[in-house]
Amino acid sequence: MRTVGMWTFWCFIVGCGRTEGLGEQVGLLQNELGEAQERIRDLETETNTCVTDKIEQEASLSACEEQRMELMTELECAEQRLGDLPDFKALRMEPTDQLALVLETSLGNIRCELLPYISPNAVRQFVDLVRAEVEWTHPTTQERMKESIYRNTIFHRVDRGALIQGGDPLGTGAGGPGFALADYFECSIPFTQPGILALANVQERPQTSGSQFFITASPQPRLSGRYTVLGVCQSLDVIRAIAAVPTQQMGQYNGPIEPVILRDASIEVIQGDQPSPTPK
Repeated sequence: MRTVGMWTFWCFIVGCGRTEGLGEQVGLLQNELGEAQERIRDLETETNTCVTDKIEQEASLSACEEQRMELMTELECAEQRLGDLPDFKALRMEPTDQLALVLETSLGNIRCELLPYISPNAVRQFVDLVRAEVEWTHPTTQERMKESIYRNTIFHRVDRGALIQGGDPLGTGAGGPGFALADYFECSIPFTQPGILALANVQERPQTSGSQFFITASPQPRLSGRYTVLGVCQSLDVIRAIAAVPTQQMGQYNGPIEPVILRDASIEVIQGDQPSPTPK
């Protein structure tokens, strides 16, 4: 009886009907809470979408800026080439002709197409050295020479599978003609393919390129923009054969154990209306 009395008293104070109303309010609050949580999830999704869109927009803007910079560089290089055209008379060729370098080595001939439009002065100086049309100073005797600096020299450096290097009258990597060849680092072709012919230099410093050259046996993109490119070689079988010979440490380089001889170098002019010779 006491329990019933207390329940009656409680109903009198708060009202028994309000218990049912409180339950409804709790239900409404739970619904509102669920809706709020759903809105929060929607907002989080929208936020993530906005962040993703922003990242994509920033990436798109970055790509556009990179493309703009590339186009600006191409424009600057085009203007530079227009102001620094090859000396076709000195090269003994017409603008429509092709200029080829032939290296006669003890492991076969290497044929390369020279690119005077890419590095005009460097190619002209290199061709003069090959043709023995310019005097150079022997690094040991200091004698003035006017013969091909490349005849009967060696490939003194071989980075196996990567590149081969020659053109030093001393055969040690320390010799040269006594003067520097022109630099063309910026407006050049990348080292993204094998067979790139370029001038060696001293620790990538400007005005240190001489008669020494190297040819890549595989893509070497890390070298792009750091060396003057002279041309592109097609005789990859011979280049790779030289790059695969056994080597040993020789001073600061790895050199062939059995010397690979550069017997001679020559220049060929291929008229524009004639097909390029098939490389052997």
